[in-house]
Amino acid sequence: MGVLAHTLIVRHPDTLVATPLVAGSEVPDWATSLVDDADLDGANAEPKRTRGRKAGDSST
Repeated sequence: MGVLAHTLIVRHPDTLVATPLVAGSEVPDWATSLVDDADLDGANAEPKRTRGRKAGDSST
Protein backbone atom coordinates (compact mmCIF):
# COMPACT_ATOMS: atom_id res chain seq x y z
CA MET A 1 0.00 0.00 0.00
CA GLY A 2 2.76 2.46 0.88
CA VAL A 3 4.87 4.05 3.60
CA LEU A 4 3.21 5.87 6.48
CA ALA A 5 3.79 9.59 6.89
CA HIS A 6 2.45 9.56 10.48
CA THR A 7 2.37 7.11 13.36
CA LEU A 8 -1.16 5.74 13.77
CA ILE A 9 -2.84 3.58 16.38
CA VAL A 10 -5.41 1.17 14.93
CA ARG A 11 -7.27 -1.84 16.29
CA HIS A 12 -6.17 -5.12 14.76
CA PRO A 13 -9.35 -6.59 13.21
CA ASP A 14 -8.70 -10.13 14.50
CA THR A 15 -7.53 -9.40 18.05
CA LEU A 16 -9.01 -5.91 18.65
CA VAL A 17 -5.68 -4.96 20.26
CA ALA A 18 -4.61 -1.34 19.75
CA THR A 19 -1.60 -1.61 17.43
CA PRO A 20 0.83 1.18 16.49
CA LEU A 21 1.71 1.63 12.83
CA VAL A 22 4.95 3.61 12.91
CA ALA A 23 5.75 6.47 10.52
CA GLY A 24 8.21 5.37 7.83
CA SER A 25 7.06 1.75 7.90
CA GLU A 26 5.04 -0.17 5.31
CA VAL A 27 1.33 -0.64 5.99
CA PRO A 28 0.66 -4.31 6.83
CA ASP A 29 -1.86 -6.13 4.60
CA TRP A 30 -4.36 -6.49 7.45
CA ALA A 31 -4.40 -2.70 7.99
CA THR A 32 -4.92 -1.44 4.42
CA SER A 33 -8.64 -0.83 4.97
CA LEU A 34 -7.87 1.11 8.17
CA VAL A 35 -5.37 3.56 6.65
CA ASP A 36 -6.38 6.45 4.40
CA ASP A 37 -4.28 7.51 1.40
CA ALA A 38 -3.75 10.89 3.11
CA ASP A 39 -1.81 9.05 5.85
CA LEU A 40 0.78 7.80 3.36
CA ASP A 41 4.06 9.54 2.65
CA GLY A 42 3.73 11.59 -0.52
CA ALA A 43 -0.03 11.12 -0.79
CA ASN A 44 -0.97 14.33 1.01
CA ALA A 45 -1.02 16.51 -2.12
CA GLU A 46 -4.49 15.44 -3.28
CA PRO A 47 -6.54 13.27 -0.90
CA LYS A 48 -8.70 10.63 -2.57
CA ARG A 49 -11.81 11.55 -0.57
CA THR A 50 -12.96 15.12 -0.07
CA ARG A 51 -15.97 16.71 1.58
CA GLY A 52 -17.63 19.87 0.41
CA ARG A 53 -16.23 22.15 -2.25
CA LYS A 54 -12.65 22.13 -3.44
CA ALA A 55 -10.43 24.99 -2.37
CA GLY A 56 -10.83 27.90 -4.76
CA ASP A 57 -14.22 26.71 -6.06
CA SER A 58 -16.53 29.72 -5.92
CA SER A 59 -19.55 28.06 -7.56
CA THR A 60 -22.68 27.73 -5.42
